[in-house]
Amino acid sequence: MLDQLLDGRYKIVQSLGAGSFGHTYIALDLKLFEKKCVVKQLKPLTTDPKTLKIAKRLFDSEAQLLDRLGIHDQIPQLQAHFQENQEFYLVQQLVDGHPLSYELTAQQRLSEAYVIELLQGILEPLAFVHQHNVVHRDLKPSNIIRRKSDGRIVLIDFGAIKQIGAGAVSTEETTYVTVIVGTPGYMPSEQASGSPRLSSDIYAVGMIGIQALTGLKPEQLQKDEHTAEIIWRNLVQVSPELADVLDKMTRYDFRQRYHSAIEALQVVQQLSSQESQTMPVNIIINDATHQQTTQQLLKPTLQQQEVRDRSLLPQKNSMVLFGLSLGAITSVVVAALIYLFIYSRIFDWNQQIQSPSQNALPRTNMPTPRVSPKRLTL
Repeated sequence: MLDQLLDGRYKIVQSLGAGSFGHTYIALDLKLFEKKCVVKQLKPLTTDPKTLKIAKRLFDSEAQLLDRLGIHDQIPQLQAHFQENQEFYLVQQLVDGHPLSYELTAQQRLSEAYVIELLQGILEPLAFVHQHNVVHRDLKPSNIIRRKSDGRIVLIDFGAIKQIGAGAVSTEETTYVTVIVGTPGYMPSEQASGSPRLSSDIYAVGMIGIQALTGLKPEQLQKDEHTAEIIWRNLVQVSPELADVLDKMTRYDFRQRYHSAIEALQVVQQLSSQESQTMPVNIIINDATHQQTTQQLLKPTLQQQEVRDRSLLPQKNSMVLFGLSLGAITSVVVAALIYLFIYSRIFDWNQQIQSPSQNALPRTNMPTPRVSPKRLTL
C-alpha cells in the first residue's frame, strides 16, 4: 500500500495501524502542497453488489455526520471521502500530537488535579458530539490525542463509521444490522449488547479517569460480584467529591450515570473551580523517540494563587513572630553583656580608690635620738 496513489491525489507514505475494519495511513495530498493527512481504508467483509450499495449509503451518511462534527476545533476535519476498488476511504485532518496512552503508563498514578483537568478536556468536545445526538462508541486512550500546539484534547476514530467495514450489512437479507463496536474495558454492558447510548461514552470517560488515578487498565480492576460495580476506591487516596463523580460515570446501570457529556461536564467544571492545587499539564512526548515523558506544572490561576497564599498565611505569621522573638532575645543578651562589662570596670575602679595606695612610700621606724642629761655646774 505504501507509495500507492488514491483518488489521483493521496500518496500513502506511512502505515498508522490496522483493525478489523481496515487500515489507517498517513498520506501526502499532492494537490494541496503535499500536506500530510490521515487516510482511513474501510473494507466491507463482502463485495456483493447489493451489500456494497447499502454500505455506500451508510458510508455517505456517516461521512456527512463526520463533516458536521469536524467544525469543532477538537475534532479532526473531514477533507474527503470516496470509493475505489470496492473499498471506502475517508481523508481527515492530521493532528500533530500524541495519544493519551503515552501519558497513562502502567503503574503510574497521576494526581487528582491532573484527572480533573483530563476529564474536563475530554468532556468539552464530547459535549459537542452529544449535542448532535451522536455516540462516539470507541473512547479509549489511543483514540484521544493531546495536540502538540496547545495541549488540548482531540477526539479521533469515531466508532460509527467502523460499522461499514466490520460487516454492518447482512449478505442474506441485504439490510443494515447492528455491529458491536468498542473496546473491552471501556465499553459498558449495554453497548456490548448492541445498544449504545450517550451515557455509554460517559462510562468510557470515567474508566479513563480511574485508570489515570490507579495506574491500572480496566481489565485489571475487580468488580463487585453482586452489583457488577468497579472496585477501585481502596487503591488510591482521592477526595470523596471526585470519587463520587467517577463512580456515577461508571455505574453498571446506564440509567444511573450522567445522561450525556453535557451534564457530566457541568459537574466536572464545578470540581475544577474548587481545585486549589497546582495540576500537571500536558505530558510532553519527545517526537523523536515517543518513549520518554516529562511533566511540567501549570502556572496557578489567580484564584488558585489566592487560595494558596491564604493557606500559607499562618506559616508566614509564625515565621514573623519567631523572627521578632529571636531579635528581642538577642537584644536583651547583648545589653546584659554590656552592662556586666561596664559594671565590672566600675567595681575595679572603686576598689582601687578605697584600698591603701600601693604606690605610697612605706613608713620607716627611725630610732629616737637619746639626749644625755647635762651636768649642772654652780
